[in-house]
Amino acid sequence: AAQCDSLVRGNELHLTPLDSVVQLTPSFEHIDKRVAEDAKLNEVDPPETSSTQSITRKFTKVESDRDKAIRLSSYLNIQQERQSESWVPCDYRPPEHPYTAGQKRAMLNKKDKKGIAGAEVSKSKYLDMFLPEISTEDFSDNKIPGLRDLPKLTIPKQVEALMRNAQVLSFAEICLILQSISKSEILTELQNCAHLVQGSWVISSKLLHPKGSRSGQTGVPAELMVRHRNFILCCFVQNPLLKRKHLQTISKIHPSEIEEILKQVSTFAPHDGWTFKKPPSTAFSQQYPDVDQSQKAIWSEIYDEIYTSLHLKAHRNNPWWRRGWKSSR
Repeated sequence: AAQCDSLVRGNELHLTPLDSVVQLTPSFEHIDKRVAEDAKLNEVDPPETSSTQSITRKFTKVESDRDKAIRLSSYLNIQQERQSESWVPCDYRPPEHPYTAGQKRAMLNKKDKKGIAGAEVSKSKYLDMFLPEISTEDFSDNKIPGLRDLPKLTIPKQVEALMRNAQVLSFAEICLILQSISKSEILTELQNCAHLVQGSWVISSKLLHPKGSRSGQTGVPAELMVRHRNFILCCFVQNPLLKRKHLQTISKIHPSEIEEILKQVSTFAPHDGWTFKKPPSTAFSQQYPDVDQSQKAIWSEIYDEIYTSLHLKAHRNNPWWRRGWKSSR
């Protein structure tokens, strides 16, 4: 429907489509009758005349299509059609009448209370309507539980599921969400499913793109997706700002795939490039220097692996690519 009627109830807006619109116009027919009756009473009898009467004959002119169209669209014809319409008796009911209240209720959503977001339900039931509980058996690589279902999982699965959902989190944020798990246990599991980048943790590329799988956009094999994502993360390890032109020379996959990877771990800044999602921080490195050194060694191994596979040899003299890496090449 092009038009609808609306009714606001609390924080809800209920819309009722209109199939037709009826226009009410005033009628003064009762006044016309009264005037006619008064005129009849005051009518004076005409004087007597001779029995001879004159007769007037009228001849109708043949109406052309153009004249007929003009006549039908004239105001006089419209008025005649309105007057010829049959009257529909209607009863007026004030706004406070029970019948009026019933009609207003009919304009509301006719679902039961369980399906109405504004119904009087508790916070927990309201949450259950949108996030139904799942069992631990439902958890798989393709089904990532929400935050409210994490306590049902084992500790490794909790950390992995959280990182899959968020992709980039600081250690403080992870500990705040997983308060029931000790920091040492979180730290142990993080090193199995994520890597440290600019003081924050990022989900491992191999977990996002399991062996044998393909990307959802262009069907790129998992091996290529892992290499390109790891290379982008390597760049962010060196510098929190990454320009797209630095990727165009080594990219072997569709630009849309590169953009999707960048969106997962960074935000676009006009005229600057892609900035890592979390601001650089040394808080974790200062608190856990051993883990920080271990992660640097892992990134060095990853860089050595993709150095050959992505043919980065041509860029080894570029200080932008070499920044932060100690290589014997």
